[in-house]
Order: sequence, then C-alpha cells, then structure tokens
Amino acid sequence: MQRKTLDTIILFFAIVVISNASIITDSNYTMLLFNAILVVLTKKARLVSPTICILIGCTIAINILTMLAFSTNVELPRIVNFILSPLLFSYLLLMYFGVSFWDKLEKIVYKLTCLSLVLFPLNILFPSLFSSLFDVFKYITSDMYDGYHYWTSLVYVHCADITQSTILFARNSGFMWEPGAFAYVLILMISINLIRNGANLTSKRVIVYIIALITTFSTSGYLALFAILLFTLIGKGRSVFAYIVLSLLVVGAVLLYSNASFLGEEIDGYLVSYDRDYTDYTTDGFNAPKLDRFLFFKYQFEEIFKYPFGYGVYRPTDINSMWDFVGVNGFSDLFFIHGIPMALFVLAFIFKFFKLLNKNRFSIMLVGIFGAVLIMIFSNPFGRSPLIYLMFLTPLVISDKAFKIYEYIRNLHLFVPTRTSSNK
Repeated sequence: MQRKTLDTIILFFAIVVISNASIITDSNYTMLLFNAILVVLTKKARLVSPTICILIGCTIAINILTMLAFSTNVELPRIVNFILSPLLFSYLLLMYFGVSFWDKLEKIVYKLTCLSLVLFPLNILFPSLFSSLFDVFKYITSDMYDGYHYWTSLVYVHCADITQSTILFARNSGFMWEPGAFAYVLILMISINLIRNGANLTSKRVIVYIIALITTFSTSGYLALFAILLFTLIGKGRSVFAYIVLSLLVVGAVLLYSNASFLGEEIDGYLVSYDRDYTDYTTDGFNAPKLDRFLFFKYQFEEIFKYPFGYGVYRPTDINSMWDFVGVNGFSDLFFIHGIPMALFVLAFIFKFFKLLNKNRFSIMLVGIFGAVLIMIFSNPFGRSPLIYLMFLTPLVISDKAFKIYEYIRNLHLFVPTRTSSNK
C-alpha cells in the first residue's frame, strides 16, 4: 500500500474518532486496536518518550490518590478507555505524522466542510428523503443516537431537532455528532488558517469555514467567532479597513443579539443561571437531573476547590451519592478530571500550540483565538473528542525547530517531508 493512501486511511479514521457519531467509537477495543496499529506503523527509535511516560504516570497517580482519599473501587477499565486510550491515540497520531499532521487534517476537514455545505441545504429541502436513509446508515451509526431522525454516513451527520412533534433540520452538524461540536472544529480550523495566512480574513478557506459556522446556529460558535474577528482586527492596527470592519462587527453583534431570538434568549438564560440553585434543572430524557453549562460549571468548581488534585475518571456519585447530576462543560471537566495543576498545564500548552503555529511569536490575535477555543471547550464535553489532547500534545511532541523548518519550506511551496518531527 502506498504511503499516501495509508496516511489518508489513518487520517479518515482519526476524523471518525473525532466526530464521535459512528458505531466505531462505541467499542472500547477499537481505540486500543488502532493504537496498536499506530505503534507498529510508527517506526521511531524513541517512540516511548519521557513526555508520554510522565503524562501517563500523572494520570494514574491522580486516579490512585482519588481512590485512596475517598475509599472508592479501582476503575482500571474506565481509566484506560476514557483517558489513557484517547491520550495515546493523540500522541501516536502526532508521532506518526509529525509536523505535517495539522495541515493534513485541515485538508480533509475542509473537503468535508464543503461537502456539508452541499448536503445541508438538500437536507432542509428534502427532509423525508434524508430521514429515509436511516435504514441505510443505521448499521454504522452509534447506538447512543438511536432514533429515526439521526444517522451518520461517516462524512455527514443527519441530525434533527424534534420539538413538540415538529421536526426541524435547521442546523448543520457536518461530520460531527451535533452542530455545536461541528462549530468547535470550524473555530479551530478558522484559527489555524488565520495564523498560517497572516490574519487574512478574506481567504477562501476562512470564508468557507465561516459560512459553515453560520449554518450551525451555535451560540458558542458565534461568540467564539466574534472573539477571533475582534482581536484579529485590533491586531491589524490602524488600517482604515480594520476600523470599518470592527465597527460593522460591533453593530452586527448588537443587532444579532437583539433580533435573533435563539441567541439572545440563550445568552440571557446563561447569564442568570449561575445564580440558580441545583434544584433548578430539567430531566430532558436523562435519568439524572440535567444542569445547563453554567450551573454545571458552578457545581463542578465547588467540588474542585474541595479537592483540587483531580477526581480522575471517578464520577460525582462515586464520591458523594447525594450528587447525581449530568451536564456539559468541557472546561470544568478538564479541571474536575485532571485537577487544577494539570489543567493549568494543559491550557498553557494549548496556548503554546497556537503560538508555535505563529512561529513562536506572540500576537494580540492569539489572545482572541485562545479565548475562542476556551469558549468552545466550555460548551462541549471534554471526553467526547481527542481535540484537546491533540492541541496540548503538539508542542510537547514536535519541536520549535521542526515547525520553523516546516513553515519555511511550506512558504516556499516546496515538497514537505511528511514525517519531519523531533522530540524534545
């Protein structure tokens, strides 16, 4: 098999894992098997680096300390499946592809995004036809999304909002498990392209990603995009174009907040939710009470400050049977699972990742990009996708020098070796 074909297969499988919508991610053994295959394919003398050993050691230590502190049972399968496997998967991907990983990933994401912009309008125009495809794709769709109005073809997800017996196909999920997750990926791709093309907001790829982001109707996605555009334009300095666009951006944001009911109502709801009590929840089909993002953030951080070293894979009910909430907040999940010291370390290296893409230079645009990514992490579940691991591991696996050489060759439009990588 040719190397290019093999790389495409591996990257496509990585996309499937990131999308978290197919039956492939239902089995815990799938990730273990793929990790084993990557170990065989990655022919590097220093495959087992001090970096990954320290991270695995810290992960195991956090869980052991929690077990001892709260007299809980050993949860080795959960530790392997929910933390160690995604961590190793991300590490091995970076070791296999090296410095070219993000470029190769972005090219596939761009094609899938363009495909979604073709299929999504058809999905709206012919909802019955798309729903009828459930019988075709149900065999590869994750069991957790059991329902006639949800399926994945691995390259596109048909996801319907069902409210009061009305089926709405008004949000684009792309290849991800839901629209907000697709917005998360799009914000990341917009950020990478802006850094790589010198903050050019009118480049074709950035425009395509922004159009796709609009079709997700994701509140967090819109807020993240606003942060990126705001800081990018501020970073452009005194150009007349920047001032004009910045003024239009502010006016547009105010009008959108005032007139888009879904956006204004959701933001207003979040602003008041932090002051509510935990008894103010919905069940929304869950067996346990479901908290919104801000209330779940409040609950988790109260528990974090009681025990700041991280609870690992242990659920709140493992520690205190009185608490049995479910909710989505990737930011507080990061601190709850890994503890304050480890979480701060992860966030620092996510910022380092963007700085590395920017030739290790700081810019005001990076502040907006980092803030935008935090908004998306805040709004998405931490453990559902390896994107966080991929971002924070990149500066640990790939050296500054390797990135500089790669960027220099890339800018000359010359051939780029696919495995230019070096460990620190």
